[in-house]
This record gives sequence, structure tokens and C-alpha cells, in this order.
Amino acid sequence: MAERSACLLSAFLVSGVLSSAVAEPAQALGLPAILVSITVSPATRSIAAGQTEQFTATGTYSNLSTKDLTSTVTWSSCKSATATIAPLGLATGVANGVVTITATDPSTLIPGTALLTVTQGLPAPTIAMTPSSGAKRTPVTVHGTSFAAGQTVTIIYMSGRKRPKRASTVVCAATVAADGTFTCNGAIPKRARADALGQKTVTGAASGGTPTSTTFNLT
Repeated sequence: MAERSACLLSAFLVSGVLSSAVAEPAQALGLPAILVSITVSPATRSIAAGQTEQFTATGTYSNLSTKDLTSTVTWSSCKSATATIAPLGLATGVANGVVTITATDPSTLIPGTALLTVTQGLPAPTIAMTPSSGAKRTPVTVHGTSFAAGQTVTIIYMSGRKRPKRASTVVCAATVAADGTFTCNGAIPKRARADALGQKTVTGAASGGTPTSTTFNLT
């Protein structure tokens, strides 16, 4: 906790001291436009571990003009074990925690900061079919985990045939419960819709979602 507090506090203190120290003399003496401060956007953001967030840096000058500095500042994360950041401001969540993302002008050392919170990523959805092998018309039960609550998941048997009407068959469908699970019952297709013996792919996905899959061995 002490390390986290020091990391976040030091970044904001340095940013404030340097910005005010440069701005006042420049405006008082009528000097050419010089960098006064850097603003990092978004100022706060929360992402899951494994996700990314693009940060941008905008410089404000003594004549009140602004400039995009995203590609010229030096980007850093105060704790790379929580989040890393690439040279052009793309941060990647690594593990739970809060970090300060800093964009520093390499010539004046004026920094700008933002806070990034990284949360635990959700496990990938899975489906399992019981039994996992059998003949045509075999009754089966499909169980799914880690789906979004309230979604309707449709389970589809992929025969492998090229003809559209026989390439896939809906086995069953179910609404996901509050805990992210669902169970539905159906049967392996009959006749040509089941196709030749061997391993078949069975997919499950909510409307518009990326499908997850399991297999069924047709015997």
C-alpha cells in the first residue's frame, strides 16, 4: 500500500511543481511560446487485465496554444507489474491494481499524468457436452460457464457438410443465469444432418457474440 501511495503521489507533485515553475516566468517576461503543462487523456480509466487503453498527451503553451504530443513524449507506468505502456501511449493491463501513467516531455521534463485501474479479467466462456460421444439421436446435456447473465446462448452441432441446410443443426438454447452458467438439453441430429462418423464441432454463442466450442465424437 505504501509503495502504491508513493507512486501515485510523487507523479502528481512533480507535475504540479514543474508546470507552475515554467508558466509564470514565461508569461511575465513575454518570452516565445514554451511548454507549460501536459494533459493526459483519459484522466482516469479502468480496464480488465489483458485489455488495452490508448492514452494521448496534449501540451499547453505559454501563449495558450495546444499541441498533440502523444508521439513525442516519453511514456511510463509507475508499476509495470500492474500495467505496461508502449512508446505511443497504448497501455496494457497486467494484474489488479492502480497505476499512474506518465507522459514526460523529453526536453523540459514536464510531465502529465493519468490514473489507470486494472481489474481481474473475466474467464473465457466454456461449454461442455455430456455425453461427449455417441450415435445419431443421442440425448445430450450442454453446460456453459462464464457467459454474461441474461444472454441467450444457442448450441449448434456442425456436421461438416457443405450443403447449408445440413451443415449445422441447433441442439438447444438457454438463458444464462445470474452466476454466468446455463444448462440445456437436446439431441444429436439424425440421418444426413449428423454426417459421417468422427469428431464434430459443437459451438455455443450469444447473439452477435464470439462462439466458444467443444467436440462430439459421432460413433
